[in-house]
Amino acid sequence: MKLRKLLWTGIIILILMPASFFAGFYLGKSNHTFSLLPTSFSPEGTITFLIVGMDQGIGMPKGEGRSDTILVGSLDLRNSKAFLLSIPRDTRLYIPDEGHEDKINAAIVVNGIKATQKAVSNLLGVPINYYVKVRVEGFERIVDLLGGIDIYVDRDMHYVDKTQKLYINLKKGYQHLNGYQAMCFVRFRHEALGDLARVKRQQRFILALIQKIYSPSVLSHLPSLLREIYKNVETNFTLGDLLFLAQKFKDQMPLVETDILPGEPRTIGGISYYEPDIDNLQFIAQRLLNPVSEESGPIVEVLNGSGVPGAAAKAAEKLSQLGFNISYIGNADTFSNHKTLILIHREGMNASARLIREILGCGETREDNSSSRSDFTIIIGKDFSP
Repeated sequence: MKLRKLLWTGIIILILMPASFFAGFYLGKSNHTFSLLPTSFSPEGTITFLIVGMDQGIGMPKGEGRSDTILVGSLDLRNSKAFLLSIPRDTRLYIPDEGHEDKINAAIVVNGIKATQKAVSNLLGVPINYYVKVRVEGFERIVDLLGGIDIYVDRDMHYVDKTQKLYINLKKGYQHLNGYQAMCFVRFRHEALGDLARVKRQQRFILALIQKIYSPSVLSHLPSLLREIYKNVETNFTLGDLLFLAQKFKDQMPLVETDILPGEPRTIGGISYYEPDIDNLQFIAQRLLNPVSEESGPIVEVLNGSGVPGAAAKAAEKLSQLGFNISYIGNADTFSNHKTLILIHREGMNASARLIREILGCGETREDNSSSRSDFTIIIGKDFSP
């Protein structure tokens, strides 16, 4: 749970909220009080937002480039719950501003961030209220201003894209990455799992970034960091919105659920796409509009250890229909789990563990006494069949 809080803090500080919120966060952490401006949303409602990270934009109209990282999120302000959905950049969907189907990363080239916002909203059937656009150049400079990031590189990474001025050459092992190397680390996707592995890598990077941000040395760089964020982040959140969120979450982060858009890679007309699983989009929409639903049964977190997109979500859906309280859905540390593992964190839960095995049709149980807010942690393996 501690890691999850750090991840959420990082998303808010560096991606969801630009310079004004970064300043608000530090004001909130201090003993100072400040008056809040009116918000554009209800302080007790649920807001939805789109986060887009841009590529270099070399050779593209206006130098804008394509959307390289896409996240859709929702935040239930009353209950302090959130849901973040990663959308692979090759996702095939109908783009209204183009009038035909294309990869989602092309929408922003057609008519800006609002075209992406409209296309994703139509795909999920959920209105998206707010957007945040982050330029890759600012990302590099922010990491450099922080003094670089220490992180474990999970594999050798070698790739060259001259049109993007992208020259990736990273060695496996613990590394100290500067801004450019960090950009290479989060953008690399030339492996079997493609975007699925990259999303996991980006989550680990955000955690490492947060650990750096919490160091005392960062305060001395705050003016420069604010300037970079201000120059390189575009959003329709108002100043009042940002200050409200900074104050609300300065002490306690919301409960967060994460997932990847369900689907599978597919080649159509010689072009590689990520084809959404239309049958499961309704469940995704429900989770966006009602982040982390409340039920009366045992508390369960479900992690995808199989690498199959949407596997954790499908397992969670089966469990929630029979009264289990799904507190978190996300990715495991690895996608190479062959067998589903059911970790029991509370005594006297063996009967529920057996029921979980029956519902999922697979799974080995193991007692785990590590501290957890959940009764069970389920790591989905390749033996799980939706």
